[in-house]
Amino acid sequence: MADNVFSLQGTICKLASGHNPWIIDLGENQSAFIATPEKALLDLLYLTPGSDDPDYLRELRLQNSETLNTSLLIELADRFGNRKLLRAARRIEAFMSELEES
Repeated sequence: MADNVFSLQGTICKLASGHNPWIIDLGENQSAFIATPEKALLDLLYLTPGSDDPDYLRELRLQNSETLNTSLLIELADRFGNRKLLRAARRIEAFMSELEES
C-alpha cells in the first residue's frame, strides 16, 4: 500500500455500508469523506461508553431538529446491529419530539 493511501477498516465501517457520506475535493487528486450529522452522532455514541444513558443524551443538548433526520438515525443504528446505538437513537428521537412540542 502506498504511503499516501488511507484505508478505512474495522467495525465502525459497517455503519457506512450503503450510506453515502459527503465527499469533498481537497485538490491535488485528494478527497475526503465527511459524515452526515446522523453518522457523526452515531460514531460518537458508538465510541463513548454509556452513551445510551438518558442523562448523557440530554447533556448533548441536541438542537436544530430540522437538521437531524431521526428516521435516518434509527435506520443507520438498526443497520449497524448494535443494541446500544439503537436504544440511543430511539431515545434521541423521543427527545427531539419533546423539543418540537415545546
